[in-house]
Amino acid sequence: MYSNRQSTYIAINQDTNGKNIGFPITLKPLEKINLSFQSLRINNLIPNITKRNNKLNFYTILGDINITIPVKYYDAKQLRDYLNKVLGGTIICVYEDYQFSFVSTGPFSILDTSTCRRVLGLSDDTQESSLYPAYTLTPPSKCDMNQHYIRMKIKELNITYIEPSLNRDNTLIKIPIHSMYGTGLFYEPSVIKSFLLQKTNIRTITLILSDDYGNIINEHFECVLRLEYVYVQPDQKIVEDEDEKDDDFELQRFTHYDGEVKRTGAGGGFLL
Repeated sequence: MYSNRQSTYIAINQDTNGKNIGFPITLKPLEKINLSFQSLRINNLIPNITKRNNKLNFYTILGDINITIPVKYYDAKQLRDYLNKVLGGTIICVYEDYQFSFVSTGPFSILDTSTCRRVLGLSDDTQESSLYPAYTLTPPSKCDMNQHYIRMKIKELNITYIEPSLNRDNTLIKIPIHSMYGTGLFYEPSVIKSFLLQKTNIRTITLILSDDYGNIINEHFECVLRLEYVYVQPDQKIVEDEDEKDDDFELQRFTHYDGEVKRTGAGGGFLL
């Protein structure tokens, strides 16, 4: 059951992130904090080419060609034009119908050391050109020029999963990037995700936002969190139904006991 204390909303932005909360959050005996994510507002200035996906490495009979693409946002045609400028006609980059391809007068390969594979639609393995009608290499997939999610973690919280084989990180929520680059992004979930904390007091909250590739996002943001005080008797158990699902973060059905979390049925759970 909920405590008779009113819930607390905390608004965090780039300037207040990680600093002391202006009022103490301390629990009474048998109380716990139920933390829920309410909303995020941020400018979508997240580059699709980053330091973690900007390498494109070729092997040719004349020698290796190693390209480091400058970090920024590109549309597909801008990326094609940049690659052609750097390649200088040795290999020609073609873009048509959401598909990149590469053409040359001699055999060549794109090495598996390239880190821009997802952007160009390449596989994880080294790919070799084929002679038809010229030496041509067409990636097996369409290009993916987008960043898809902002991942949010809270530095002060750690997640312990019941099933270690899940091998998950401490991401609390994934926020879909549904706005175009250069515009504002506002996300308010239709189904609120909440987490029962195993902490008796909170002095600071430090949000860590990262992109698909694990790069920290330093754009100005405004995030709203809600803290509710939950009263849990030692022998009382609270059963939460399965929350909404996304492609790789699923909240399974689990049962809370005072001081621990025990799984019920199939699937995994976690405690914070």
